[in-house]
Amino acid sequence: MTRKALLEELAFLLDVPENTLDEKTKFRELDNYNSLVAIGIVSMLEEKVGAKLDIWQLRNLKNVGELMDLVGREKFEE
Repeated sequence: MTRKALLEELAFLLDVPENTLDEKTKFRELDNYNSLVAIGIVSMLEEKVGAKLDIWQLRNLKNVGELMDLVGREKFEE
């Protein structure tokens, strides 16, 4: 999965324009973020990159960059 594809998927799940997201975006603070979106993020990452995450792991993340670190940056091509 490319970094751009990740941002596209997150924008879709969060219902925000893609150009508003980058690695510094505090996605958990966005108005549309809720437990269903969190489940969607976990499911999407499992399907697209094989990441085995628990929804509770998202709880302590500050931004998209930390999400990428949690999953493993090597899974996101430029």
